[in-house]
Amino acid sequence: MVLCLVFLSVSVAATSVVMAGGDTVTLWGKQKAGTGPGSNAKQDGNTVVVDNSAEILKVEGTAKSYCIWKVGGYRGFLCGGEGRESIIGKTLPKGKYIVRAGLSKGQSTAEVRIALDLK
Repeated sequence: MVLCLVFLSVSVAATSVVMAGGDTVTLWGKQKAGTGPGSNAKQDGNTVVVDNSAEILKVEGTAKSYCIWKVGGYRGFLCGGEGRESIIGKTLPKGKYIVRAGLSKGQSTAEVRIALDLK
């Protein structure tokens, strides 16, 4: 069973990446379990600014589930992981994005790295 709890307590690195078209950039996120029941999980990651569009080239990491969020959005823009359709080859439209790694039962940390080809 995969459990993805998001926005319990979020600590995000204030790193934004802006690249020119044709560049490859990595969107990454990491979650560390808290000590209380759902009260203090720690999130870390970067923010990627997509000026035109970006194709997802590769997904790596220990997270069994993850969601790419458009900054300012209220739910996952595009989610993937075990038991879900692959997101490789999908396109992100113009916008600012973060990714959240989901913890599976028994995991104390999970991370995901997503390679994007900026158009």
